[in-house]
Parts: sequence; structure tokens; C-alpha cells
Amino acid sequence: MRWPLLGMLCAAMLGMPACTSFTVLPGEIQIFDSDYPLSGGDLREIQRLAWSAGITKPLAHLQTYRADEVDVICGEYSARDTHLTCFTARRRHGHWFIDKSSIRTERSIRDDRFTVT
Repeated sequence: MRWPLLGMLCAAMLGMPACTSFTVLPGEIQIFDSDYPLSGGDLREIQRLAWSAGITKPLAHLQTYRADEVDVICGEYSARDTHLTCFTARRRHGHWFIDKSSIRTERSIRDDRFTVT
């Protein structure tokens, strides 16, 4: 009696993530925010904004210069030859948005001795 009930419970739990919405951020993000720290909610909102703008690459590098502005690089930042998508995100009235005019794609070539962008 226990095993069929346990099996149904496991099946129900496996089906649950398909109904819920959550954001998984990549494991390797370089964040430089010593003066203006970003919260986990900020990172999730910036990632969702990137996806809604059609940027499918994961967040790789974030640099804050002011409390309401962050420069973002998406893509495989440490890859040898890759295309990175860069943009500036700004916060207004507690919500982040992407400055559409700042979206650009750059090719980055890394060597053991130097980096060319």
C-alpha cells in the first residue's frame, strides 16, 4: 500500500515544476558591485529583462557604477572565441529596464597572453 502511494506522490512532485515559474541563473557570474551591491532579486529581474529583449545568452559579467545603473555582458565570457552581448540596465522607481540603444554584440577572442574585443 505504501509503495503505490509513494509512487503517485513522486509523480505529482515531478510534474509540479512544469506548472511553476522560476529563473535559474548560471553558476559563473562575475559581479563587481563593491559600492553598489545587487540583490538576488535584481539579478533575476535583469536576467528576465535580457530574455524578454531576445538575449538568450546567460549573464556573465555585471559592473555597477551607480546604484541605479549596471553594465551587463551576456555569453560565455571565458570562452576562447565567442560573441558577447552587452547592454546597460537602469533602475527607475524600483524596477530595472534595458536601455535599448545600448544593446550591442561584440566578438571576443581570448588567448593565454591577451584578450581582443
